[in-house]
Formats: sequence, C-alpha cells, structure tokens
Amino acid sequence: MGTLKAVTGYTGFSNVTAKQSGNYLALHCAVAGEGNVEYSAEVVGGSSDVVFVEGTDILVARITSSSQSLKVTASKAGYAAYTKTYTVAGLTLEE
Repeated sequence: MGTLKAVTGYTGFSNVTAKQSGNYLALHCAVAGEGNVEYSAEVVGGSSDVVFVEGTDILVARITSSSQSLKVTASKAGYAAYTKTYTVAGLTLEE
C-alpha cells in the first residue's frame, strides 16, 4: 500500500518534543455542498494524536503502529453526522 516516511523535528504537529518525530499521515477531508463542516478524528488502537491544520480541512495523525486506524467524523448542520474509519494496516512505518 505504501510507506510512511519517518520525520523528525516536525513542530507543526506539537510543541512537545517527544511528538515532533514519527510517522505522520495527512488526510484532506472534504464534504460536498455549502455550509460549515465540523470534523473530529481519533486514532484507534493506540495512544496517538490527531491535529487539524488551522483554517483547512486537513488533519494530521501521528501513527505509531500499522495496527491502528483513523476514525473521522464530519458534522454539518441539517445533516446526519458521517463517520469513516481508515485502516493503516497496509502501510509500512519507516524507522
């Protein structure tokens, strides 16, 4: 499926030094139509963080194991919330 390259010194993810290195997965979230969409996301299967790039629909997750998955929920006024879970099982995490 692919390889998540190892990154060091990524201060855009966290100001905590221990979280500035690792394998990061960026995902652009898009919902059709007009109106504001609110997103929430979590890494399932481990203690990893997800951050949203301010002013965008892009999220960045720090992946620590290929057994994890990324659960994203989009909510928009007047519509039912939509949740999608992405597996990272096919990704190789570079050390």
